[in-house]
Amino acid sequence: MITPQQARQLNTKEQRKDSKTLAKEDDILDKAMSYMDRQSLGHRIHYLSKEQLLGIVPLIQDPFNQINKGDTLEFDLKTLSDRKCREIEKYVNKSLEGNVQANQ
Repeated sequence: MITPQQARQLNTKEQRKDSKTLAKEDDILDKAMSYMDRQSLGHRIHYLSKEQLLGIVPLIQDPFNQINKGDTLEFDLKTLSDRKCREIEKYVNKSLEGNVQANQ
């Protein structure tokens, strides 16, 4: 059994660990994305299923412009911010990883 003081210490350690993880993730998302990285991301997006492609919409959607069902959405990775591209990259990598695991 742990004491209340030990529990507080554990919570503090976990909070520090969580904040370090979030800071590291922010660093990754803010990292500059080269033209070649954007090109590679564009190629990987083509491997997503239609359902997975829909997951990109909330990442790039302008909150002031509503996208209606059936609308065609086009975006240019060259014009998106580095952070936005990194968010899309994170989503695409996670989705493709899931595809590979589902096929095994």
